[in-house]
Amino acid sequence: MAFEDWPLHDAVLKELRVDWEHRTCSVHVLAFVEPRHDAAPCQLIWRGLRKLIVPAEYPWGRSIFINRHWSERSGRYSIEVQSGDVLTIEADPPEFIR
Repeated sequence: MAFEDWPLHDAVLKELRVDWEHRTCSVHVLAFVEPRHDAAPCQLIWRGLRKLIVPAEYPWGRSIFINRHWSERSGRYSIEVQSGDVLTIEADPPEFIR
């Protein structure tokens, strides 16, 4: 499944971790992976991390929910939080783990 098709809208952004030595970035979320079920813990993992931008400026107000997400051919992945902040990850293609 393509990154854009992952069930991240309204997912709760819980935690972001970077393993500097292994150049990985993992994002822990609670996502609605099954219709009519509660959000489930999931992990997004990027390997070959080259760049990470994590603003916390809250231009739309504080929020922990994901609004939308997209990718670019250059290996740049973006996650827009409902706070208006956009997390940017440049790395190899990510993995979605339920």
